[in-house]
Amino acid sequence: MVQKRSNHSLPSKKVVSAVLVGMMALSSGTAVFADTPATTGASVTAASVGQFSDVKSGFWAEKHIYKLAAQGIILGDKGLFRPNDYVTQQEAVTMAIRFAGLQNKLSTDTAVALPENVVVNNYFKPYVALAFQQSMLNKASESAATGQKGTWGERKASREWITEVLVRALGKESQASAAASKATTFADNGKISASKRGFVNVALELGLTNGVDGNRFDPQGSVTRAQLATFFSRAEAYNNIKYDNSAEGIITGLSDN
Repeated sequence: MVQKRSNHSLPSKKVVSAVLVGMMALSSGTAVFADTPATTGASVTAASVGQFSDVKSGFWAEKHIYKLAAQGIILGDKGLFRPNDYVTQQEAVTMAIRFAGLQNKLSTDTAVALPENVVVNNYFKPYVALAFQQSMLNKASESAATGQKGTWGERKASREWITEVLVRALGKESQASAAASKATTFADNGKISASKRGFVNVALELGLTNGVDGNRFDPQGSVTRAQLATFFSRAEAYNNIKYDNSAEGIITGLSDN
């Protein structure tokens, strides 16, 4: 049984909200659709939340994936989530816009202009354009020529790049600027880009991301869909967005169902 509450001063409200939405995600018939219908050319197929055939019970990121799926932040493709696929930059930005609850600000103009060298697939253009408008992306650094293969949008998102986008989505750029000169405790601290170090410090302080084996941050390492779902799920403790299909209250009892 759940008693609805409107008292937003409850210190445990984020924990309760996460639990409730997780319960709803695992039991509801909410439909999710493919992230890239415009780029695959395939028909869009619905899949019930909780029915990703490639996310097995007990999978390490299961609760994060189904919570964000119920909220509409992450989407599947024909009943699959593809948890181990690497995330592209355009996919990550799209998730960040949904995470920030900014979908209602998306432009319907398919000819929206993007900064120089920022090339993305048509489906993602409104999301990326809005991300620049909302300062989730830095125009100067993103449009600078990098010499990397592939378009900006289809490039694999690195751990340090994702960290910056996530911290910006939380509105904590000023904290990142203040922590930019502080060295991290990672063994590969010197490999973290100077422009990203402050964002890494803030993410670590908030517990959004951790290092990898050998006390390394692996700043240039790629991020999987399961990992990114975990990052955004943790970050929800620091925003006040009211997502669809989520409720807030006090759990006073649980039945077998």
